[in-house]
Amino acid sequence: MLPNERFRAAFGTPPMTFVCEQRLRRAAELLVDRSTNVGAVAARVGFSSRAHFSTAFRKQYASTPGEYRCQPLGGGAANVSAGN
Repeated sequence: MLPNERFRAAFGTPPMTFVCEQRLRRAAELLVDRSTNVGAVAARVGFSSRAHFSTAFRKQYASTPGEYRCQPLGGGAANVSAGN
C-alpha cells in the first residue's frame, strides 16, 4: 500500500486535504482575536494569498473570514470544535 493510501485509510482523507483542514481550523481559532488582521492570520497558517485563504475558508466554514470573525464568540467557537 502506498503512503497516501495508508494515510487515507488511517485518517479518512487525503494528506493535503487533512493539512488544509488543520490550517483552516487554526485560522478559525486565530480569528477570534480581532486585533490580528485577516491577512496576518492567512500568512500565519501558511497561505501566501489572502484571496486563496478567503476562498478556502468560505468553502470550509460557509462564511468569509471577516463574517466568521463578526459572529458572536460562542458561535465561532462551536464551528471550530465541530469542524464545520
